[in-house]
Amino acid sequence: RIAAPPCGGAWRGCQRAMTTLNSVRDACKLDPDKRTEEHVNDIVEFVKDVKFFTKLTGLQQRALCRTMTHEVFGPREYIFHLDEIGDKFYIILAGSVSVLIPSGTDCPTGIHQNHCDCPNRPLETATHLEPGMGFGELALQSDQPRSATIQTREITETLVTKRADYEQYAGQLHRQFIEQRVKFLRQFPRIEDALQRCLVSTQDIAAMANCLNETGFSGNEMVVRQGDIVESMIFVRKGQLAMVRLIDLDNPCEANGEPWDIVPEHLRRPARGEAGEAAAGGAAEAMLPCTFEASIGPTGSKGGAGAVQDHATWALTLANMMLEEKRRLAQEPPPWPPD
Repeated sequence: RIAAPPCGGAWRGCQRAMTTLNSVRDACKLDPDKRTEEHVNDIVEFVKDVKFFTKLTGLQQRALCRTMTHEVFGPREYIFHLDEIGDKFYIILAGSVSVLIPSGTDCPTGIHQNHCDCPNRPLETATHLEPGMGFGELALQSDQPRSATIQTREITETLVTKRADYEQYAGQLHRQFIEQRVKFLRQFPRIEDALQRCLVSTQDIAAMANCLNETGFSGNEMVVRQGDIVESMIFVRKGQLAMVRLIDLDNPCEANGEPWDIVPEHLRRPARGEAGEAAAGGAAEAMLPCTFEASIGPTGSKGGAGAVQDHATWALTLANMMLEEKRRLAQEPPPWPPD
């Protein structure tokens, strides 16, 4: 039996995706001087959201897309190896690859137990990359050796940018842009400390700089919420963020049982059984408003203790007022007869 193809929007979406792939594939097989503006538009549409390309101007993107080439690799074929010197940046058009890095725990000599930095360590898979993702961008900017081995998982098609084209159309301005971001990242004490202790390399920091996306926020806007799954790290370039945390005044402790230092004793809720608690009802059992834990500025440092204490006192005073109001409402009869 031959299964019928999917119908509706999903099938039309697959058709559009195949049309896009075919258009990009055909355009990249042409010589640069034979590509029309429509050909370039097809390639730009596919690569515009790749992190490396988001840092380039529209003109730089179009210039590189005009010179981009098409390379195909077989299943389980190595595209490049760790410590090789390269001059190409790859974007996956179809297929997928594995990123292989030296193991940090499997010591070939058996000397190290936790962290091993011996040469000739076995490789382990760090991640997999899918269509629309790029790798090898640092080879466009320097002669530093490759920091990983890339192996295909299946037949894989790639779009390739060479360093000569990058230098001609985007190199100087983009390199300055990345250098500024590396300098910014090294202002953070933990990153600089990790660099000095050889836990990370300058290549790692440059790779992080390539992945940064800049976002602006207005005043009093919530950036992340307590309990959200962590999907990114935030570096403050300008302005300040207030780091706040919900606490329960019945149990003002950290997860490890340590007491909250910022909760003043006179603002903590009465223990169970004390006067006023029974009248508060279920509403009073809820988590209380946030207390300010710190103020984070552009270097990631926390604000002074005085500022934190002022914020904490303000927030906890407000929480106490809300509790008193809940108790009062619970004790008073409603102004209208219940239904």
